[in-house]
Amino acid sequence: MTNVPAALAKYGPTLREPAAWLVSFAAGLAASELSFVLSFAIAAVLVAYGEGAAEFARRLLARVTGSRARGVHLVALTTATIRGVALGVIGVAVIQSLLVGIGFFAIGLAAAGLLTLATLLLGIVQVPATLLTLPVIGYVLLTEATTPAIIFTIWTLVAGLSDNFLKPMMLGRGLEAPMPVILIGVIGGMLADGLLGLFVGPVLLAVGYMLLMEWLLQDPVEVRQQVPPPPA
Repeated sequence: MTNVPAALAKYGPTLREPAAWLVSFAAGLAASELSFVLSFAIAAVLVAYGEGAAEFARRLLARVTGSRARGVHLVALTTATIRGVALGVIGVAVIQSLLVGIGFFAIGLAAAGLLTLATLLLGIVQVPATLLTLPVIGYVLLTEATTPAIIFTIWTLVAGLSDNFLKPMMLGRGLEAPMPVILIGVIGGMLADGLLGLFVGPVLLAVGYMLLMEWLLQDPVEVRQQVPPPPA
């Protein structure tokens, strides 16, 4: 291209919107990654002073809720929710990517490592792995011998759909909140705040759900007795 200013003047308005979207997307991705790294740094500090941080959280929630027992319960619920999300989302994504990766390496794909990593990332962000595995299956069916291609197809389909039965078993395991509440929190948090929202969303929904259920099950007479009378 010999006349760059003329080309920019001609195609600039056409390229302005895609360029603005690309810059916005890159900025959002960078901010999300930065918040994720900062959250890891904060988590490292909290782990180093874990017992003191846990006691501070219990005292804070006890003061907010007005009950020491409820504060302890909410801290335990938050801890169990984060552990359940880590096991049910990241753990399932790791297992699924390993199963899919075994098929990729066994069939001898040139980009097996990158495809396995892409499968792991898709599992973490709650995107079906079949969006990646189906084109790969089509490529293998066209380029490989019939018997290995059929075996690869069956293995990859089962591995790509394994999260459908692994996630219900592992996501809500040991939690008081129902699994659909946790799953909605995971998806909503991921859409709202990226990787950090993956953990914040289910914690907020689980704690909110438990508080709502406690409030609904509480006796209305007891609630009225707890409300102080108006001053004379």
